[in-house]
Amino acid sequence: MGRRLLVVSKEFPPEPGGVADYCALWLDEVIGETEDWDVTILTQPWVGRKPFGGVDTVEIERWTPSSVRRVLRSVRPDSVVFHYVPHMYQKQGVPVMIPVLVLLMRWHTSNLVVLFHEMASNQARLKPRLLLPIQGAIVALLSSSAHRTVVTIASRARSLGSRIPWVRKKISVIPISPTLRGIRRGTPTGGGVLRLLHFGSSHPSRDFSLIVDALDRLDSIGVAYELRVVGTAAAPDSRATLLGYCAENVVTQELFDADIVLLPFTDGASGRRSTIANSLAAGRAVVSTAGADTDVEWYGNSLLLAHERNQFPDLVESLAVDEAARKAQGENAYRWAVQNVSWARTAEQWKAIL
Repeated sequence: MGRRLLVVSKEFPPEPGGVADYCALWLDEVIGETEDWDVTILTQPWVGRKPFGGVDTVEIERWTPSSVRRVLRSVRPDSVVFHYVPHMYQKQGVPVMIPVLVLLMRWHTSNLVVLFHEMASNQARLKPRLLLPIQGAIVALLSSSAHRTVVTIASRARSLGSRIPWVRKKISVIPISPTLRGIRRGTPTGGGVLRLLHFGSSHPSRDFSLIVDALDRLDSIGVAYELRVVGTAAAPDSRATLLGYCAENVVTQELFDADIVLLPFTDGASGRRSTIANSLAAGRAVVSTAGADTDVEWYGNSLLLAHERNQFPDLVESLAVDEAARKAQGENAYRWAVQNVSWARTAEQWKAIL
């Protein structure tokens, strides 16, 4: 019998979402087919969920101390990995009960790891001056309760260690790896209409208005293009072809066929963005934005970053009119992804924690 691992995430396949996709691949790539771990997933009910490999799945409708305690007593985990996104556990992004549940996990294991996909959420309708202190207090409680803390964004990790000195030594930075299975370097067919791709979402950090600016620029210089949008959010522009939520193989093919991937964010490119990891791992030319969460030096020349709003259409144009530049940018992207966000690297980091 192997060691007992409990993975806690309110999102898990077949429920769509970045955290769900990451959890599934994390189990395959980090835990793998070894006999070292007996794995249980604690998640919410989802219609059509089927058994996932050799993993036991426990579903609870109401995330209360009593329901979580029952699972902990049943599993008796040696390690717990808790995936945290504020609005995943409470629609408005203020899950005030979560610190109590995490403290219960601490009491029932010798190795509690809290993985912060995000620390704050601007999805709430509360005013930011009220919202942010609450979210900050939740993060402080969770990181203080954990034996180890994993953060996907380097700048957030430094900030957390600065604000809460007693957790500094137990923080690890592990960026999100590609969440598309079997992602590899693809090669666009070249010629014909320029293929643009955007991964849509209802998350307020998406800034589609910058893509509109880029399309206006391409129209003004007479570049023929097709913009395809994968995702659940409606793109507010008639020039976009909306594909909606697609099967993984369809998304992968769309990525391989794209000449340029457009990924503008209000908080900037960062290690928590699976869309960026997928695009760079596929060797695509990517145009994104630099923001509060962006480590410009870390990304190097792997993608093009707009530091100001008016730079975004300039960068898109520079790639749109130069096929050789797109090819060179794709090569930079692929090399960087192998070195920085490959699952081989991620697995090595996680195994040192578990």
